[in-house]
Amino acid sequence: MNIVDKEEQQCRQLMAGLDKVTSDLDKQEKAIYARVRPPLEQTRPLQDSADRLQDVKDIAAVVRKIEPEKSSKVREAEKFLTSNPKCASAPQLNAKVNEANNKYDKINLLLKCSEDKLQNSNRLENSLQNGKSLLSSYENKLAREEVAPADISSLEKTQRQLAVRSDLSLILIRIHVYIQMDPLHKGHFIVFLQF
Repeated sequence: MNIVDKEEQQCRQLMAGLDKVTSDLDKQEKAIYARVRPPLEQTRPLQDSADRLQDVKDIAAVVRKIEPEKSSKVREAEKFLTSNPKCASAPQLNAKVNEANNKYDKINLLLKCSEDKLQNSNRLENSLQNGKSLLSSYENKLAREEVAPADISSLEKTQRQLAVRSDLSLILIRIHVYIQMDPLHKGHFIVFLQF
């Protein structure tokens, strides 16, 4: 086997190593999307969002384990390209290096965004649950109280309280629907309550 053939064989081996790294990263990317894209389970949204957040953290740990192999393969390929710039497959190898680096950077960004969004989703689901509990306690209190307040000022106060609770309930429902429709929205969720 002559030198050119040996260079080509080595180049192909380096490309195969980079392809494996990229394939491993692809699997993790698909796993992230599988955890982030579907709507939360309606019967247990708070637990589901917490479970998904943990799953994304587990995926991040797997990606961190892939990083040393990726770095090693990239270094080997770059060293080969520096010492064998005229190799016929050098452009393809260079493209594989860029692909592996870009895929790794994309996965890290996706992990960060996914973790941020799932944390926000979990906090919002927690707030929704707390809001529903608060609303339920007010409803129970109202059910136990007198049917009609004793005077006009008490009636007006009760009407204001009911209006505030009704507004809060609508806001909570809108937030919940928004989260279900777009769990990866890039903005942060800010709610302004005006009474």
